[in-house]
Amino acid sequence: MPLHLHQQPLHRRHRYRHGNLLTLADVFPGKRALIAGIGDLPDEQTHRLQAYGILPGRLVRVLSKRPMVIVQVEQTELA
Repeated sequence: MPLHLHQQPLHRRHRYRHGNLLTLADVFPGKRALIAGIGDLPDEQTHRLQAYGILPGRLVRVLSKRPMVIVQVEQTELA
């Protein structure tokens, strides 16, 4: 999934640089990441992700990467 993410900082005052952008595939299970943006997707897919709460500025937790990627957005788990 072409999301652009920031790894969740250990300290709130930590600032990110553009070089720290990741994709969902780069985040280890159990870690949180801040969504910085959604990559180049058709409008229909972008709207679907937004409807599920996948929005810039939203914090997600990667629960699993195998056999499929499962993320938690607030209280919702998405595969």
